[in-house]
Amino acid sequence: MLLSIAYQMNGDTFMADKYKAISNLEQLRQLGRLPSAGESKGELEPKSSVLWSLIKPPQPTQSPPVTGKDAKSHKADDHQNETHDSGFAEPLTNQVESVSAYKEIRLTEEEQDAALLNLAEYLLDERLAEFAQNCLHQVSNHEEFNYLHCCARV
Repeated sequence: MLLSIAYQMNGDTFMADKYKAISNLEQLRQLGRLPSAGESKGELEPKSSVLWSLIKPPQPTQSPPVTGKDAKSHKADDHQNETHDSGFAEPLTNQVESVSAYKEIRLTEEEQDAALLNLAEYLLDERLAEFAQNCLHQVSNHEEFNYLHCCARV
């Protein structure tokens, strides 16, 4: 979270958002709402032995082999089919549709505020008032006692 605030103070919002997301994931793990790092991937992906049993050999084609003049015209037809009919309705692009990670498990606004206030209190204890003040700007609930206490200390 501190790196997020430092990058935000430096004007790098991309890196600030990145480190805030990493911090939120770690907080979710500490709260027990997400599994520890490295545990969930093993549960979601099947083992190689399971994948091997799902592989089926390709079926041989039933068409007879083409010979002579027909072979040249058949190859030309195949090449035209490959270039015009690639099996996709639309041309290939880099545009992909993303799905939300972690099945929409997120920190609530109160949990984010609590983490920010804890960090602000720590920063004030370490006499880093500028960082603490920036941290307090991100808190959404301005009526909480800890928020008012931190503002008074700044």
